[in-house]
Amino acid sequence: MKFEDKIKRIDAISEILDEGNVSLDEMTKLYEEGLSLASDCRKYLEKAELKIIDITNKFAETEDEN
Repeated sequence: MKFEDKIKRIDAISEILDEGNVSLDEMTKLYEEGLSLASDCRKYLEKAELKIIDITNKFAETEDEN
């Protein structure tokens, strides 16, 4: 599942939980799913941040050589 799709699913889960029209068992399952998706998104963003830092550092090194 793409990052954007995970964010959309988290939003959908949040709306369902806010409405409170599902059983406690279903709420628990949705909450667990949401936390898992949020964890995946956090990891993805951390990797993206490291990649951006690496690219920025490489660019800075190239600029310093000129």
